[in-house]
Amino acid sequence: MNDDFVNLSALNQFAYCPRRCGLIYQEGEFADNLHTARGNAEHARVDRLDHVVTREGARAEYALPIWSDRIGLIGKCDVVEFWPDGTVFPVEYKHGPRRKWLNDDPQLAGQAMCLSVIDSGTLPPALNDARCRECSLKPRCQPELLGAVDGQRSLARTLFEAAP
Repeated sequence: MNDDFVNLSALNQFAYCPRRCGLIYQEGEFADNLHTARGNAEHARVDRLDHVVTREGARAEYALPIWSDRIGLIGKCDVVEFWPDGTVFPVEYKHGPRRKWLNDDPQLAGQAMCLSVIDSGTLPPALNDARCRECSLKPRCQPELLGAVDGQRSLARTLFEAAP
């Protein structure tokens, strides 16, 4: 394996917020908050286990390292269930109910990630929306400030245009 692999957790981060993903994976920034602490506690619980046979008969492998040389992804599955009929079923643990942000379904976001974001060297713009309120990187990202700067740039570009 080489260093050009994208971490599977980056897919989730990118789908939630491209700038958050850039801050974590390009600039090495991370901060815990209530949500990340809950997630870490959940992962600590499942990462300690090796494997079990479920009541339904599947072999469940916990914290299973996975990678794909072909698409350049690497990471660790929370759980992979291996069923007697040959079916393989990955399971991702998340704390709480499914949220409105679909960052746990990162197929399209993963494609975008592999094509441009981390290797571009340029952070994506701040979203400055409801996701930012509870983001642990909000103080580093400063979405309100960056939104104001972007607005000023937009106004400056039109400053000398003729009025309609």
